[in-house]
Amino acid sequence: MGAHLADEIERIIDKLELPWSAYRLYCRSGWHPAPSLPQNNIEMAAVHDSEVKAAIHLYLANRGIWDAIDSASPAVSFAATREDVDRYVGSLGECLSEEMVYDESGQPR
Repeated sequence: MGAHLADEIERIIDKLELPWSAYRLYCRSGWHPAPSLPQNNIEMAAVHDSEVKAAIHLYLANRGIWDAIDSASPAVSFAATREDVDRYVGSLGECLSEEMVYDESGQPR
């Protein structure tokens, strides 16, 4: 399911033409707001935006979807089904396409 999550996040990124990337870390797959994945904490901190993460978490929570803490990524539990992952990804896609405003570099503002 973690691979499915990453594949679907990648599909959203491509569809919205965001300069972001998806990462795959077993059950913790997710998105990173830069074209390439960070190699260290300095690179990660350069693009990390707690307010954007909080806005996405709030959007998802208002739709009954719990996303982990700010510094974590979505986690797919052993009990999760494909439908659970699709529901998460569908809501994330709606949030990124309907609610976010992006600057000229493709970063939310």
